[in-house]
Amino acid sequence: MPYNPPATRKAIKSRVQMILKNWIDENLDDSGDTSTAWDDADDAASRAYEDAIEDGKTDAAAMKVARERFYDNLWDGLGAQIDDAFTSRGE
Repeated sequence: MPYNPPATRKAIKSRVQMILKNWIDENLDDSGDTSTAWDDADDAASRAYEDAIEDGKTDAAAMKVARERFYDNLWDGLGAQIDDAFTSRGE
């Protein structure tokens, strides 16, 4: 008997789209009602900005530090969480 894939490309595409949509809604909720990866990144960036200002940096320099901290924190948080979204799928 020949091998048959466990799912079609179309079925997998639909499933991945659903997983990602749910994941985005959960982890980047824009209502402000729940704490998300965005909120964590914003908090980290705010602290980095305040620290830079206290260290005597200009507003522009402090904002550069804050932006870097925001995106680093956001990507780290989202990267770890997206792995969880796909755990045990297809088993």
